[in-house]
Amino acid sequence: MIPSPLPGQAPRTTVAPYTFCFQVICDWLLRDIRIGKRVHSEGIKFLLEAGHDNNAQAEKEFHWVRKHYGLESVLHSIGTVDKKACRAIQLADLIAFYSRRDGVALLKSKEPGGPEYEMDQMIKILCEKIVHRGFVATGFHDRAWD
Repeated sequence: MIPSPLPGQAPRTTVAPYTFCFQVICDWLLRDIRIGKRVHSEGIKFLLEAGHDNNAQAEKEFHWVRKHYGLESVLHSIGTVDKKACRAIQLADLIAFYSRRDGVALLKSKEPGGPEYEMDQMIKILCEKIVHRGFVATGFHDRAWD
């Protein structure tokens, strides 16, 4: 549970957006027909960028899934690495930066009188070359639960 930053408001019962994204990626790696088979036969180790505020929550979720579903032989480990030492982390930052910027532009285009939307050139390049899932999750801001 995430504590609420507003006095008198109940804690959030969801995870941080960072951890949610980690959960989606983990689920995809375990269930995807192309990648899942290899992950289940070889196992997987996760590396998160060192110093991120939500690493502890993502690690907690990793260990819960690993134990709850008996995936000790599949989900090998989770750790951290400095961004300067890992090209994969640098690439993940690049993808996150451009996809978030593109998502914001798309949302603004849906507003009344909003600007016309055109997919960012970098997103076009990434979508052509990287296997991806079109998936959007929003609403992570704090709100009172009914």
